Amino acid sequence: MEKKLLKKIDAHAHAVLRDIYPKHDLENLRALPTGEKIIEMYDRLGVEKGMLMPLLNPEFHSFLTTTEIVMEIAENHPDRFFFACGLDPRMMKHSTSSDFG
Repeated sequence: MEKKLLKKIDAHAHAVLRDIYPKHDLENLRALPTGEKIIEMYDRLGVEKGMLMPLLNPEFHSFLTTTEIVMEIAENHPDRFFFACGLDPRMMKHSTSSDFG
């Protein structure tokens, strides 16, 4: 009987477009990887695809990754990434009455 291999999917990842963040730990915050660095890690671990998540949070402003950024990374590597949209009514002009359609 032939064994079927399960596909590995990373359900929650954060990435940046360019490697612009500091390499050292700032107040226990580590730099985020680029999409290419994540793909290198996925190849080593046998991960087929990953879900890129925006990193927008009113309590966390050190590293921001917008929906547009994760969408661009996913569009550059459609065979390796999906992306999620970040809608947080606490952010800037978002509110519970915002039209996100």
